[in-house]
Amino acid sequence: MITVWEVLDDSDNRIQYDAEWTASGNDTLFTGLPGEGLNQHSLSGDVHTLHEATTVNPSFALKFNATSGLVVYAAWISVAPGDGSSSSISTECAVDGEKIPGVSSSFGSKTRAISVHWQEICQMDSESFGGAMAPGEHEMVVNITKSNDMGLYLDYISMISSTKKTLAQSGSPSLASPSPASPSPASQSPTSSSPSPGVHRGNIKEIIGGTIGGIVTVALILLGFLLWTKRRKERRLMEEQMPRAFVDQQANPYNPFPNPKSSQEPRYVLGTSPNAPETQSGPISHTDSGWRMTGNITPLLAEEPELPPGYTAT
Repeated sequence: MITVWEVLDDSDNRIQYDAEWTASGNDTLFTGLPGEGLNQHSLSGDVHTLHEATTVNPSFALKFNATSGLVVYAAWISVAPGDGSSSSISTECAVDGEKIPGVSSSFGSKTRAISVHWQEICQMDSESFGGAMAPGEHEMVVNITKSNDMGLYLDYISMISSTKKTLAQSGSPSLASPSPASPSPASQSPTSSSPSPGVHRGNIKEIIGGTIGGIVTVALILLGFLLWTKRRKERRLMEEQMPRAFVDQQANPYNPFPNPKSSQEPRYVLGTSPNAPETQSGPISHTDSGWRMTGNITPLLAEEPELPPGYTAT
């Protein structure tokens, strides 16, 4: 729910003044500060009125429905009496008998007039009631104590509204409707409890902008995932198509023949001497020595080799 500040002008008849207040206009406002107009001291929309306290102990009251925030704004002026005396002002604020923060100010010796505009003289938030105000109607009472040379001017009251109508509607005619002579800012100020079309348009733009931003973010994430998946498949396909070295024999294949560079002497069987036969001057004849090389020669020859018969050279 949108937080809306509702403004009550000082002329709103839902504010109940005692007999020590009077409405001020341009002709009566701030006698001690010549040349200053009413608009310099009143900020409440087009009404531009102030209620002036005529005694040193004025008070007023306001009935309202539960709210999470309320602030009372006023302006005051300390007129320089010329004798260097000091002036002071303090407010005592209470909601349903429970005190809420007020203000206490004093001015020392003065040689000129001092004015304070739009000062918060009472304020309340949810912490003043332990986190939340109970639903229903409540009443705020403000008692003011000031020195005689201090002028106090109530300007407006602002409160947070969570519904279209925040102020209580009771059987009293003064609380049921605003004064005809001074219409409530709720019907003429953009800060009233009914959100203006501009507020609705702004909220709709924010919602649309947030929705579009979310859709774009999701689309970018999905696109990134698809690109990553595609590249991963392409990389895997390239790895599968890369040529690989073909190995057709073991690292240490079996060799039936001895290594000629090896220092191991060949083994002889059935022979009596590894030495070659002596040279003969007579006819050359072949004599079977009877030795054979050991090892399995099956991998080289499919069948048992057939040895040639002995021969004699003539």
